[in-house]
Amino acid sequence: MLNFLFNSNDRKIKKLQKMVKNINSLEEKFITLTDEELKDRFKSVNISNKEEIFAIVKEVIRRTLDISLYDVQLMGGLVLSEGKIAEMKTGEGKTLTAIAPVVYQALRGKVHVITVNDYLANRDAETTTIVYDFLGLSVGIVTSNTQDKKEQYNKNIIYVTNTELAFDYLRDNLALNLNDQVLENKFDFAIIDEIDSILIDEARSPIIISGQSNRNNSETYKNLNELVSLMKPGKETKNDKGQVVDYVDGHFLLDLKSKSAHLTDTGVNFIEEKLNIDNMYSEGENAFIVHSITQSIIANYCYKKGVDYIVKDDNVLIIDENTGRISEGRRYGDGLHQAIEVKEGLEPKPENQSIATITYQNLFTRYKMKAGMTGTAKTEALEFLEVYNLDVVNIPTHKPIQRIDHKDVIFFTEEDKTKAIINKIKEIHATKQPILIGTT
Repeated sequence: MLNFLFNSNDRKIKKLQKMVKNINSLEEKFITLTDEELKDRFKSVNISNKEEIFAIVKEVIRRTLDISLYDVQLMGGLVLSEGKIAEMKTGEGKTLTAIAPVVYQALRGKVHVITVNDYLANRDAETTTIVYDFLGLSVGIVTSNTQDKKEQYNKNIIYVTNTELAFDYLRDNLALNLNDQVLENKFDFAIIDEIDSILIDEARSPIIISGQSNRNNSETYKNLNELVSLMKPGKETKNDKGQVVDYVDGHFLLDLKSKSAHLTDTGVNFIEEKLNIDNMYSEGENAFIVHSITQSIIANYCYKKGVDYIVKDDNVLIIDENTGRISEGRRYGDGLHQAIEVKEGLEPKPENQSIATITYQNLFTRYKMKAGMTGTAKTEALEFLEVYNLDVVNIPTHKPIQRIDHKDVIFFTEEDKTKAIINKIKEIHATKQPILIGTT
């Protein structure tokens, strides 16, 4: 299957090259037009004439930004206009590549250009707005600092972060009045920058809007934390490859990868004896005890200070595992945050409960058409095709690439991988060469 995907790429590139040749021929005719004549030509263009629209946009970019699009950027834009993924190497100019397909789709409906952070949303919008203004298309920017979101979403083209889009969608669904909705359920076309990060790496991460629960279980978590301190985890038995094959019985068993835990029979008997209850799995208040003690175990053994969270000004602040940055205002749900606060010797704040949630995978299925850009999509080509029905086209570089892309190195265990990374960091650091270390 992979061989088929790679072999078919050459055929797609040849087809794109023919279209680019036509676009360049058309642009030569537009160079002699005045600004007003070019604007009139755009207003009268048939919206199905993709090559002419691309040729007009190319000429507008030349006039407004003093940049002439490379053939490979036009190829990438054509791929995006078809609702596919353009894989383009870093530095090939994906921001400019997106302009023509954005214009092409804006003639049909609302266009959302999705970026992964506020800086990119602002930068890309500010760079490209002069082009859209020339063509009479309005541009909105939605970031964490945007005040009037309804006004911004009402524009033809909206540059928005994936996080804000998801929360705005959830808030719209919680709105009691249609006038309070900002998106107005318009999901026509999306171009997603770093699409593998959003639709693969973070695809199943739930976006949650929480509200305070009526329950105050501060004392319960304090008492259960003391109980957990008396309990011991089951010990792992590993084979010669470092793989876990069995456990020596303890009060509970951990799955550090999924950050989960469950009690053993020894643990159940221990808790029932200490709390003087006959059956902790009976309905009623005991069900809450099972849940809360499991969360206390997870807080103490699966979540590490300085890795998963930090403590600042008597607050537990979550570290985003995908970016390494602090997630301001976020709290773990279902009592986990309270359990971590007690673990750190803090007074637990009132517990939150989820009132609305969605994953990026489900959010982006709402679009009539979507496309994406990234420097690394071929490795996930099968997943994009099977899950999202998105085809990946590898766009050649404008000039022959000089960087050496080494093959992946595979390890039996995460411990071996971590040691290898640390040794490589030491080796490169000793030469005083800059090094970028990626998060998950």
